[in-house]
Amino acid sequence: MPNLQCIIKSYLIRLNVDPTHIGYRQMIDCIEIRITEQLPTMGAIYAVAAIKYGVKPKSVMRNITYALDHVTDLASRLSEILGFTVDDNSLHNGRVIFYIADLITEPSLFDFSA
Repeated sequence: MPNLQCIIKSYLIRLNVDPTHIGYRQMIDCIEIRITEQLPTMGAIYAVAAIKYGVKPKSVMRNITYALDHVTDLASRLSEILGFTVDDNSLHNGRVIFYIADLITEPSLFDFSA
């Protein structure tokens, strides 16, 4: 089985997140933190990631926002991956992170063929 970071990267590549943005790397870490530590809030996830980078949690949030803001058609790309329509108006960092983490850990949540 591929390692967790490779799986996360494959989803971010499918979303077309630019890997040259620091937010790309930090998003990988936030998704991994959500999966491995099961932290319930984005604030807690950002805090853990921020320690790794020696920055404030708000910097992690801003970097991820910047990376996602540069993705063309983020909502439609995410909808294609998840198998249901994601509303562009309600899409934010936390949803992207939680959706990808849940897709990796609980893929049956997104299987609508049953």
